[in-house]
Amino acid sequence: MIIELLYNERTETRKPPINILPDDEVCFEHEYCRKITASFLKTSKNVCLTKDGLIFKFYRILFKPIHFHKGFGTNTYRYIISTLLKCKFKNLKHGNYIAAFQGCESGYFHFIADICTRLIEVKKYSDTHTLILPSYFQSGFQFELIESFGFSNIIYFSINEYLKIKTITYPTFIAPTGNFNSENIQKLRLHFINYFKISNSLSAHRIYISRAKAERRHVLNEDELIPILNKYNFKVLFFEDMNLREQINTMHNTKFLIGIVGANLTNCMFMNEGSYLFELRKNGDTLNNLYFSLASACNIKFCYQMCNSQEISKIGDTFDLIVDVAEFEKNIKFMLNHSKN
Repeated sequence: MIIELLYNERTETRKPPINILPDDEVCFEHEYCRKITASFLKTSKNVCLTKDGLIFKFYRILFKPIHFHKGFGTNTYRYIISTLLKCKFKNLKHGNYIAAFQGCESGYFHFIADICTRLIEVKKYSDTHTLILPSYFQSGFQFELIESFGFSNIIYFSINEYLKIKTITYPTFIAPTGNFNSENIQKLRLHFINYFKISNSLSAHRIYISRAKAERRHVLNEDELIPILNKYNFKVLFFEDMNLREQINTMHNTKFLIGIVGANLTNCMFMNEGSYLFELRKNGDTLNNLYFSLASACNIKFCYQMCNSQEISKIGDTFDLIVDVAEFEKNIKFMLNHSKN
């Protein structure tokens, strides 16, 4: 195995939310200082690759995806045996190959955070190596983002196959999921801005991203927030009505962004340094700090509001929020005034 260092171990230091309350410190303080382990680019020979991104050799696991195949839990060896018995294999004996993906449950946030952060580190091989991807990335936003990395050759393989590969190169995860290496995410941000030819229009949009058209995680009393948003000149948008370039362009020209915790907020990474992200989150939530971490890595000021929630399902952390309208207006005023200081 050949190993190349991508990033040394580092510590990411994050400032508290600008409107932090003493009672809410417990939700954020464990994220103020986070160790990010070193990341590597590895090259291995005579390995097997599954549709979920697992790489193994003689039952020895070389790379394990974060989101593992449902039904197997942490039983990786049971998963490998099932793959060998149920799936056809395809031999890739000649050429240089790159793999940097993980399971089919990669939604927008995890595709950006756990896959694109790795692809940007192997972009330099786009002319010399063939990128390997499962067939479920052959359409949608995943395909559009993959295209941006400029690989001349891409092989898509069926979910009913696994690959036997003579030589494969693969990056490890750049940071634990929900965390970011600020140098890496800044590089990725600039890559997408350049690829989609995004420019500053010198505007400072005020945007509220609604999830009313999303399948889950809604603000139940969103209609009560609209008059407040109108009062402070916030425009209500639905990313479902916009293509990828329009989303990135809108965010790059947004100064103040408000939204409920969810994949929509991933696009805050395209805002300029010194912009503001205002996240609506459920009371006492100590786990969902991924957008707090992302905002910090992109030098975006973070504020929040704790909200009562109605739990829908523990699977996928599915819940709806009820927002205190008076507190909502208070936090908007605080954020706008903070920007004048």
